[in-house]
Amino acid sequence: MNAGRVKPQPLVQREPAALITGAAGGIGVALCETFEAAGYRVIGLDRVSVNMDRFVLCDLQRFVTESTYRREISEEILDHLPRVDVDMDSGSGSASASASASASASASGLGVGADSGNRSSGRALTALVNNAAVQVLGGVADFSAHDWQVTLNVNLVAPALLCQSLLAALEAGKGSVVNVGSIHAHLTKAGFVAYATSKAALLGLTRAMAVDLGGRVRVNAVAPAATATPMLEEGFAGRPEARAELDVAHPIGRIATPAEVAEVVRFLASPEASFISGATVAIDGAMGARLHDPV
Repeated sequence: MNAGRVKPQPLVQREPAALITGAAGGIGVALCETFEAAGYRVIGLDRVSVNMDRFVLCDLQRFVTESTYRREISEEILDHLPRVDVDMDSGSGSASASASASASASASGLGVGADSGNRSSGRALTALVNNAAVQVLGGVADFSAHDWQVTLNVNLVAPALLCQSLLAALEAGKGSVVNVGSIHAHLTKAGFVAYATSKAALLGLTRAMAVDLGGRVRVNAVAPAATATPMLEEGFAGRPEARAELDVAHPIGRIATPAEVAEVVRFLASPEASFISGATVAIDGAMGARLHDPV
C-alpha cells in the first residue's frame, strides 16, 4: 500500500453548458430559452448583438476564412464555459494533462490555442448547437461563385470548424453536437439550389462526424420543415390565404413552432438520448412522407 498517495479526485463539471449559434433568429431564441429552462449555462453566438448574459459576437464567414479571428472567437467561447474541476495536488494531474493534450491536438492547424495557465484543468461544453445559416436564393443560372462559397462556409464549414475548435471542451463535458438542418436537404423547390445543397451536405457531415468521433462526442441533426418564426410570419403579412395554404400543405395541419424544434434539439443533446448518434430527426409534420400527386 502506498500510504503517501492520495486517491485522484474525478473531474467534476459544475453545470451543463450549451453554445447556440444563430441565437438572434426565431429558432435561436427558442433554443436559448429552452436550454436555459433546462438548467444549462447558455452562450449565444450571432453576427448581430443579442441581449443575454453570455454572448459572442461572431461573423461565421470570417470564422471560416481567417485563422486569427477563428482563434480569438474560440478563446472567447472558452472563457464563457464552466471549468472542469480537478485537484492537481490530489494526484489527478495526469487527467488534467490528458485534457490539455487533447486541447492542443484539436487546435492543431486551426490557429486555436489550447487552454493555458490556470485553465489547464480545462473547460467543458455539453452541447454545441449549430443553428446559424444563410439562405441566398437563386437558381442554377443565377448563382455566383461567391454566393456558393458564402453559403457553404456558413452552413457547412463553420459547424465543422466549431466542432473541431471546441472538441476538447466537448469531450471534457461528455458533450454532443446537434446540427440544425432543413427539410430542404431531402425535399426542395426551385430557387433553393445552394441552400438545399448545403443542408444536404450538413446531414452528411453529421453522419461522418458521428462515425469518426464514435463514443467521444455524439453528433445528430434535426431537419425542420416550415417553422413559425417572426421572419416567416412577416413574409406572409397581408397574405392570410397563402399562410393558410402553408398550414394545409403539412399533413398535421399546421407548421412547427420554434419551441417544438428547440425541444427536440434539447432532447438529442441530453443524457436521455445517450445512444442516439449519426441520426437526423425530421420535424416536418409528415411533410416528408406526403405524396404530392396531381391526380
